[in-house]
Amino acid sequence: MKKLLVLSLALSAIIFTATAQQKREMKEGKDGIHKGHHKKAMMVKDMNFSDAQKAQMKANREEFKNKMQELNKNESLTVKEQRDRKEALHNEQKAKMQALLTPEQKTKIAASKAKMEANRKEMGEKRMEMLKTKLGLSSDQFSKWKAQNEATHTQLKAIKENQLLSSDAKREKMKAVKVAAKEQRKSIFTADQLKKMEELKKDYRNKDWKQSKK
Repeated sequence: MKKLLVLSLALSAIIFTATAQQKREMKEGKDGIHKGHHKKAMMVKDMNFSDAQKAQMKANREEFKNKMQELNKNESLTVKEQRDRKEALHNEQKAKMQALLTPEQKTKIAASKAKMEANRKEMGEKRMEMLKTKLGLSSDQFSKWKAQNEATHTQLKAIKENQLLSSDAKREKMKAVKVAAKEQRKSIFTADQLKKMEELKKDYRNKDWKQSKK
């Protein structure tokens, strides 16, 4: 069990940063958590790691853990310096994990990421269709909103994948994109539709929060 946990954590560092939808799934009580663990365990098994890979992954994880502990003990650093060094350690860890993978394993991971992206898009489209009905959007409004959403997602993805940007810079840029998108919606929806959308979002967040507490 401990070995599986080590491999799961290692694989997580390579494959993806959980999307918002995946986070919601993991919050949906014990069933959601068990389902998430099961999927990760299956993916680890599917990777067919060799004993040498497993041993090196464990060594890398221990080294990363020790470096993070030493960094946390360093009280001479500013908050920004701490954050920058932690980001550097995470990037170093990911690079080491990538170096361990075979071409076949990298292909499997790429396929998994593509599948997850397709699932994210499908869930997003279903949610938009539901909101179209609840908000009473016209075909023109829906078409403009869908185009805006796709453009926003493309921008956010580009920022997230930009290795030249620091975590702070990414957060600031992503925040600016989201603020701009919110302003653009004002030219698509009526005031009543915008108000209703905020109410629906609030209800959804409250439901999500209650589910996570069960």
